[in-house]
Amino acid sequence: MLIGQRLKQFRLDAGYSQRTLADQINVSRQVISKWETDKSAPDLNMVVALAKLDNVPLNTLLGVETATKANF
Repeated sequence: MLIGQRLKQFRLDAGYSQRTLADQINVSRQVISKWETDKSAPDLNMVVALAKLDNVPLNTLLGVETATKANF
């Protein structure tokens, strides 16, 4: 799953419209739309802000699995 799909799912799960989310992090609704359709991607500062706002672990939002010794 691409980051845009994860962002959209977390936004919907949180009950935010694109406009509401955009207002929360001071970007335009069009920026949210571009992120969700993977036409552009949020920078690291925005990813951190989104994770905090949605109360989602950063690695979950990014789709990164935590490596364990069993994985090596």
